Order: sequence, then C-alpha cells, then structure tokens
Amino acid sequence: MEPDDDKTRTHIVLTKGTMVSHYRIVEKIGAGGMGEVFLAEDTKLDRQVALKFLPPHLCQDEECRKRFKREAQATAKLNHPSIVTIHEVSDFQSRPFIAMEHVGGSSLKEIIAKGVISLSAIIEMARSIVEGLSEAHKAGITHRDIKPDNILVDSADRPKILDFGLAVIEGTEHLTQTGSTLGTIGYMSPEQIDGKVVDERSDLFSFGVVFYQLIAGRAPFKRETATAVLKAILTEAPEPLARYKSDVTEEMQKVITKLLEKDPSARYQCATDLLVALESLDVHPTGSLSTKVEEDSKRKMIVVLPFENLGPADEEYFADGMTEEIISRLSAIRDLGVISRTSAMKYKNSSQSIKEIGADLGVDYVMEGSVRWNRRGKNSDRVRITPQLIRTSDDTHIWSDRYDRTLDDIFEVQSQIAEQVVSQLDIQLRNPERQILNAKPTENIDAYQVYLQGLDFVGRPDYAESDFQSAIKMFEKATELDPFFALAYANLSRAHSMMFFHGYDRSAERASQAKAAVDKAYQLQPELAEVHLVYGYYYYYCLEDFEQALAQLDKTQRELPHDSRVLALIAAIVKRRGRIAEAVQYYERAFELSPRDASLPHEIGCAYMTNRKYTDAQHFYDLSIALAPDQTLAYVCKSWNYWLSQADVNRGCETIGRMQEDTQRHAFYMYQARLFARDYEQALMVLAEAPVVFDEGQWMLSPKSMYEAYAYQRLGDSLKSEEKYNEAKEILEKEIRKRPDDNRPHASMGIVLAALGNAQDAVNEAELSVRLMPVEKNAVVGPFRIEDLAVVHTLLGNSEAAVEHLEYLLSIPCWLSVPILRIDPRWDPLRDDTRFQSLLAKYGGK
Repeated sequence: MEPDDDKTRTHIVLTKGTMVSHYRIVEKIGAGGMGEVFLAEDTKLDRQVALKFLPPHLCQDEECRKRFKREAQATAKLNHPSIVTIHEVSDFQSRPFIAMEHVGGSSLKEIIAKGVISLSAIIEMARSIVEGLSEAHKAGITHRDIKPDNILVDSADRPKILDFGLAVIEGTEHLTQTGSTLGTIGYMSPEQIDGKVVDERSDLFSFGVVFYQLIAGRAPFKRETATAVLKAILTEAPEPLARYKSDVTEEMQKVITKLLEKDPSARYQCATDLLVALESLDVHPTGSLSTKVEEDSKRKMIVVLPFENLGPADEEYFADGMTEEIISRLSAIRDLGVISRTSAMKYKNSSQSIKEIGADLGVDYVMEGSVRWNRRGKNSDRVRITPQLIRTSDDTHIWSDRYDRTLDDIFEVQSQIAEQVVSQLDIQLRNPERQILNAKPTENIDAYQVYLQGLDFVGRPDYAESDFQSAIKMFEKATELDPFFALAYANLSRAHSMMFFHGYDRSAERASQAKAAVDKAYQLQPELAEVHLVYGYYYYYCLEDFEQALAQLDKTQRELPHDSRVLALIAAIVKRRGRIAEAVQYYERAFELSPRDASLPHEIGCAYMTNRKYTDAQHFYDLSIALAPDQTLAYVCKSWNYWLSQADVNRGCETIGRMQEDTQRHAFYMYQARLFARDYEQALMVLAEAPVVFDEGQWMLSPKSMYEAYAYQRLGDSLKSEEKYNEAKEILEKEIRKRPDDNRPHASMGIVLAALGNAQDAVNEAELSVRLMPVEKNAVVGPFRIEDLAVVHTLLGNSEAAVEHLEYLLSIPCWLSVPILRIDPRWDPLRDDTRFQSLLAKYGGK
C-alpha cells in the first residue's frame, strides 16, 4: 500500500557539499534524540550557520514534527545575546529543519567537565543565562529543558541558550497530555516529575541544578539510578556547596538553596528577582576583567601633559589638539597605560614638579613640550614642536627633540613623537598598533584645524549647550572642507548624542542626526576604533540600547584597550543592567587611567550608594569634591547619602547648600532639601528662583508647578494647590503628546492625577511609566518609576499596594532606604499603617 503522504519516504543522506536550499553542508557537529545538527555555509549571506534536522525516524510522528516547529517558533520570538538566534524554519525532502546562529565554542557540559572556571566567572555566566531566561519568560515562554547540554559558550565566554524543543508558549495549545513528563532526568523540577503544569519557576529550579553543577563540578541530585535521582529531587536536599568549593559564600549558598526549593512558591518567583540576588553576591568581576586589572598593574604608565602654546591665545586649541592627538595614538598601545586627556588637562599651567605630578597620577613617565605656529600665509605655515620624555622616579630627561616642519607635515610629526616614546620605553609594537600610530586622519589641513577647534568645544567639562552647538558647527565645517574626514563625522555624531543625553534636545530629529553622522563615519572608515566608540555613545545616549552599545564598545576595546572613556561607558551600561559591583570595577579601572577626572569617583560613589554601601559612597563623593570643588552633582549625591544612610536632614541640607548656584537645577535641588526639612514656605521661595519650567534629568521630567502644588498642599492651601496641579497637568499633557514613549512625563502625570483625585487614570499613567521603563531594562531608572507608582497609591489611600511596592524597592539595589522613608513627607499617610510599620522594622538595617 502506498503511503498517503511523503513523510515516510527515504531521506537523502546529508554529507559534505549537499545543498539544502541555499545552505551548503560542511559537516555533522551533533546529534540528539530530537535532532541532528550540521555546520553549513549560507551561500546567500556568506556566513556559517547551524542546521538542525528532525531525525528521519521521527518525521512520521506528527507530535514530534509539531514540537520541532514549536522550537523554532519559540526561539524566533526572542532576540537576546544569551539566546541562539533563529534564521528560518523550512523543509528539505519533507524533513523539517531549523537554520540558526552557529555558536563557536563549547557546551557548558564540556566546560564543567574541564573544571577550570573561576567562581567570579561562574557568577557572570549565571547572570547572562538568567538574563536570557528572563527574556524568554517575559515573552511567555517556559523552556522546560534547561541543562548544560542546552547552553553553549562562545569564544568570548558568552553563554547562549538553545533547544527550545520542549518549550511551553503561553496562550498556545499544549502538545502533551496532562500528567505526562517531559524534560531531562536530573534537571527536572519536582512539578515536572509529577506531571503538573509548569511555569517559569520550573526553569529556575533547573537553572539552580546547572548553577550548583557549575560551582561543585557535579550535579546536586546525582545518584546510581534514574529512580534514585527522581526520588532525590522530590525529597532530598543537596549537599552544601562548601563541601566542593571552599570559597563559596553564605549568600551564594542561600541563592542556590532558594533556587532548589521543592515548593515553587518558596523559590524566586521570576528571573528578575533572581538577577537582583545574583547582583548582590559579593564577588569580583569576571575572570577576564580581573586578569585585565592584574595586567594593568604591570604596564608602564605615562601622562602626556598639555603642550605649552608659545603663540597667540587664540591658537591655544592647536597646542591642546596636539596633546590630544598624541594621547590618542599612544592609547592604542596595549602594553602602555596612558592617562586620559581629562586628567592630563588638569595640569595645564601647573606649578607642580614632574615628581609631584608623577606621584599624583601614579605614572612612570611624563611627556611635555611646546608648540609654536608661525603663520606665513597659505601653504607656507610652519610649526615648531619640542617634546621631551622624563622619567618621574629620578626626574631624568631620557629623550627630547625639536621638529620644525610645515603645517602639512603635522601628522607625520605626531606619528614620529609617538614612535619615539614607544622606542624609548622598549615596547614592541604589534602591526595594528603601528598602523594607528601612522594614521593620517585627513588630507585637508584646514579641515584638521577646524576639527581641533571642535574637539576643544566638545571636550569642555561643563557640558554646556553652547559648547556642544559650537562643536557641531566646527565638525560640520570640517566635513564640508573634507567630505572624507571620518573622525570629524564621528565627533559630530558624538556632539549630537551629548546634546540629546544632557537634555538640551531630546527630539527624534537630534537622535537621527547623531545616527546619520556616525553611519557616514563608518561608511568611510569601518575599522576605526573611534567610530565604534561613537556608535556606543549613540546606542547608549539616544536609544538606551545597552546590548548594541556594549557590542560596539567590545570592538573599540580591541584597538583602544586602555581608554578611560570606553571603560567608563561600559561601567555606566552594566550599572543600568543591574550589575553594580561589576560597574564599580570598570569605573575604578577608568579612574586609574584618569585620576583627576572628578566624574569618576562621583559615579563610583553613586554605585556604592545604590548598593546601600553608604560609607564607601561617602569616601568617593568626598574625593570627587576634592578634585572639583566647583561642581554640583557630588554635593547633591552626598546630601542624598546623608538622607539615605542616617536620615540626617540637617547635614544633607548643609551639604547641598555648599554647591554652586549657577546651575539650572539648583532651585530644584534646594527644594528637595527644604522638603525633607518640612520647611514648605522656604521650598516655595527657592522654586520661585528656578529659571526653567521643568526639573528634567535622566529619571524625571517634572513641572515646577507640580512641586509648588505639593508645597501648597502641605501648607493646607487646597485652592492654590489644585490650581498648580491643574497647571502641571496641562503642561504634562503637551509633553506626553510630543513624546508618548518617554516614561518620565507619564510618571509625573500619574502623581498629578492622583493628587487631583482621578484615581483610575492616575494608576494607569503610573503603571504605563513602569512598563516603559521596567527595572530589568534599566536598573538605575526603573526603581524610580516603581517609587512613583507607590506615591500614587499613597495619595489615593491604597496603602497595601504602596507598601508592597516599597518592600520590593527595599529588596533591590536603589535609592530607597528605611531612614529616608522615615523623613520623606510623601509617606506620612502610611505612618499609622501596621504594614508600613512592619516594613520599617523588617528592613531597619538597610
């Protein structure tokens, strides 16, 4: 009898060279119960892919075919660096196959077998895996088969989850009968073994088994028989990890124990909660980063001091540009540590000795020099540059020279100076490093001069709008003079991105201008490290696309391994991803390379304060203020540190009163201080001095009238309060129409509507702001949205919901603590609530 379809037909044997659609088979690389995997070449896109085929003997089984297709559907819904990417699903000779990303490297099972992974690297790998699981769970997908075989680790040590063949997709028909058991013995959760309905907590149990195995080198429920394994999962507790690894902390054991609870309700309830717990583990950053820190300590260190301008004052930018260009070239050398331009410029016109500067910066060598530009008319200008290299330990001049050249030779002079430094320090150059040293950014010397003026404006420390506007004009003029000047386009994009990030212009047009400029730079010189750095700025500043930003910065680091700008940007991104301890490590490395940059200890202080390590935060805020007494933010954050750690209203107010008064947000900072002091009349007085309508920052967009309304409300002036709240409502409605996807105006609108008694709309707006900026997307800004939601519920009298949100915030790293809950008047309606009182008692030590 002939079959009624072709599912039982004989299948072609897949061998090297077989064409499957536009894929050419290279070799078989794996096989399992639900699939055979082949390495193949994608002839259309010239890349390697993995092709997973349903085994021939299962092609007749309709449930297997559906499950195989479901794997593709489940994975294709997801787009995350920790999940293997699906390219397409199709059939070949009636045999279903999935084309997916090829991950070079090893399976986690192979890595565990080698037993060489450090505890810090395990924690980082665990975080990445859980981030991938979180992405799947948010899409309504439960994997159901998490195990070491289903996690690949690529050549950059990044884990990737694969094989969603047993996944359950929320809202779709289950392909197995109730009471059936699917999974892998040893990694199944108790509820899987019992044939119950599973959810994301089952995946977390399975991950707990993997996590335990990574640390201990053996599975927690390993027994002689399958029956004994199942019994152990259902009834027995695993042995303590300390038996297998001596440096396991008590906190780490608690995380594992909670993951492996038999009752799903006793485990972490979602991957986001688990990520918070992993972040709190007190471990060093990844093994690779620790290795870099150790390598950094062995490198020779140098600072290039600002070259002295011997010409007119309006030529200062040229001497500063020479300094920056030499720093830039030397920074590409892996075996040399170069102090950043930001810190080097602090010593401009300094009276300190070379030894003193060397001690300040921790460097072995100092380069200094002078520049004289003799203008003689077009094509005949000459430049005299006199550099000298000095060893700081004994103040010995080990090399000096004088270059008297035409202006057209300036790039050659920069290269020769950099090469002389390398030669004198006995450093062996790699070929890519030599190419960077000899690079010529433009053939047009006029474009270069204008470009240097742009660098001067964009590098100024005050981040003033006028400086960014001037920089944009200079870079645009440079690109007009030389349309092939990639660095000018890159820095034009950087200036646009900074305009966006600092709140001067957050329009889609500004972001588009930033993207267009860096795209042009990439088109001209795709290999240029500075281009990838600027892509990093764009993705971080304008789009908050952290994955894309990190991918670009990874490319930058290959050419600029010791650039403090790159390290600081990576730190900012990993902090927003919730990895606070790792962010501190990156900031500290950046600070080593830029020890006079006051923004870096300020950022370290903020990271420590977020993790509620207030003593450490205080130290770094003091250091930041010592480096730049005329700044603003370190005073503001130091005040918050007093409020968060000690509820010390007076010291906080005193500290915030010491900052400069010439900033747009000064009145808002003072308002906050007066609010905690419960001096509402004074709060209104300082608000009257505010020169702008909005208090705008990374996590707030609040009309001044909203603040005024609250102060009047506290003073008992209900008519004036309502008037101001309605004024704020009108302002926010306009803002929301202009930028409906911006979480900040929705958060403020929720508070305003709650104060006006519009309960349902208030909650809707506040919850929308949380959805637009969840904690898992941005661990710095996300908690502020939840705090705003708690404020809304407090205003509406929903004390149970408010306390629930506050308890969540106290359980994660953020700017909320029991001391500040005690002094912030916004929580006064909760004071007599027993749940709020219990909350303060429970977290009183935090």
